[in-house]
Amino acid sequence: MAIQEATPIVLTADERTTLEGWVRSGVIEHRLVERARVVLLAAAGLAIIAAQVIIVLGVLRGIVGIQTYVPDLLLAGILLLFGVVSVALGMLIAAFAPSFGVATGLSTLIISPSCMLAGCFWSISMMPPVMQKLALFMPQRWVLDGLASLQEGGGRLGIDMLVLAAFAVTFFLVAIYGFKRREDAGQFV
Repeated sequence: MAIQEATPIVLTADERTTLEGWVRSGVIEHRLVERARVVLLAAAGLAIIAAQVIIVLGVLRGIVGIQTYVPDLLLAGILLLFGVVSVALGMLIAAFAPSFGVATGLSTLIISPSCMLAGCFWSISMMPPVMQKLALFMPQRWVLDGLASLQEGGGRLGIDMLVLAAFAVTFFLVAIYGFKRREDAGQFV
């Protein structure tokens, strides 16, 4: 969710040709096209997120020399899980946005306020109690709690990761539902 623009799908020329052929074809079932698109979106996004996590942790440790004093695998795990949530949210936005431009605008309108509400920019303790309760519905809040839990020994980390996984599953399921309902299968590619 750190990226506030919808990223284009990275496909080989053969994959793009195949997908575009399916979209234009009257023979291929519409649902198959949508499922293929969902799988391609998820795979591309997750590969990019995994590469980013590995590069950032490598640069932090190897080049900059910053010590986080938390286990690298657990830190990478929570960051990767947050990446899954981010990909799922991006797919959710794409499923309901009529075009790439609208998806880009929607992602900005969703991500920035949700980061504010979750306590990414200031301490959640500065917010009124109602806003603190609303923050529990933001995935970023659970990542921040998970990172704090890691620094404190990892006691609540399982709950934080379970909630993040629930966000990811929910976003993916709603995105799949949105893609199934779309009639304009070829317009978003």
